[in-house]
Amino acid sequence: MSLPPSYPDPSEIMAAITIQDDPAERAKEGMKRIGECIVVMESEFRTIQDFVQWLDGQRVVRDVYGDVKLYASEWSGIHEAYTDLIQESQVTAHNLARELGYLVDVLLPISHNVNFQDALKEKAVDHYIKDLENFTEDAEKSRTRFLRIEKNVQNFQEKLTTALYASAGAPGNEGFANLEAVWREMENSNVRRVFYELEDRLSVVGRVWPILTADSEMLQRHLKDLRFAAGVLIFEKRVNSAKDIYDTFMASLDVYVSAVVAVKK
Repeated sequence: MSLPPSYPDPSEIMAAITIQDDPAERAKEGMKRIGECIVVMESEFRTIQDFVQWLDGQRVVRDVYGDVKLYASEWSGIHEAYTDLIQESQVTAHNLARELGYLVDVLLPISHNVNFQDALKEKAVDHYIKDLENFTEDAEKSRTRFLRIEKNVQNFQEKLTTALYASAGAPGNEGFANLEAVWREMENSNVRRVFYELEDRLSVVGRVWPILTADSEMLQRHLKDLRFAAGVLIFEKRVNSAKDIYDTFMASLDVYVSAVVAVKK
């Protein structure tokens, strides 16, 4: 079983996200690190899958009744849930990126157009804000699912470790002698380290949604606070002033979508 490629500690990833820099560049750098983290996680999932499949083949983990306990199927289920969530999040981010284009494709052009009534312009902004609010709800659901998967990985690791110790005294097992090969393989594959690092990376990647949600809410507040005052120039200034926030938001989304697409290939 091969080790997954090494990657900086997750704390380094979060440090990169908070560097003082141009907001759009900071967003891209932070999302790039998270994207690289996603790639490593795929290798970590496979490393653990290889180990539990090998472990099942040894048939040494037993319950209190002496019956063999198997783990590969359960781990596959956790990995599949993670893969589904990553793919769904890619679709969510991609769709949002397309919808966000409404600001530059529609709001900015009509802000320059004197033929559009003020009421129609306000309606267009309200529609845009509603799309952002819908994304915030979807992002919170994704964040909750990431937390659930992170917890499932932690529980699986704890349950497996407990079962290995308990198996030493289970009927049909002759103490730790029958489990020596298992402990040796765990050390050789560094699977325990991989478990802990996978948990850390899941925590980091799960933060992508609070980051994107913060951008979304900032853009919402900006557009809501700058209420329309009579005159085309005021509306144009209002929409143009949201452009910097939009650019940062889009930079994050673009890099995240690219990272997830790379994993799916």
